[in-house]
Amino acid sequence: MNTSAENKKKNAFSPRPFDFLIYALILICALLIWLFPYIMRGDDVGETAEVFCGDTVYSISVFEDNEYSFVNNGITVVVTVRDKRIFVSYADCPDGICMRSGEISSPGESIICAPANISIKISGKGADADAFAE
Repeated sequence: MNTSAENKKKNAFSPRPFDFLIYALILICALLIWLFPYIMRGDDVGETAEVFCGDTVYSISVFEDNEYSFVNNGITVVVTVRDKRIFVSYADCPDGICMRSGEISSPGESIICAPANISIKISGKGADADAFAE
């Protein structure tokens, strides 16, 4: 025969009517926290990229797909613009870290080839400030 203590113990782990509402709110909050960086970033694509090649500064558009070749310190670096993203497609520097840096597209992002003394930086709205400062 069931005693009242056994019934209380059995009911302690059964869901109550508003438990699912609390679970849903926790899930929504977790989702918003996970999506926050993507929401704040938006569609900020820089308009131009500045390529610092030694003492010379070049400006290239991120809206035109193209390849640009830069030579400095006897090292050739090929910068490729494709689909509003910039990456180093070729570099004959000893380590090749700039080629493994990946693509950049947001203002403030950069790629650096130290042996060639070449750096590429996306300029545009928000290049000098982070998302929280705006």
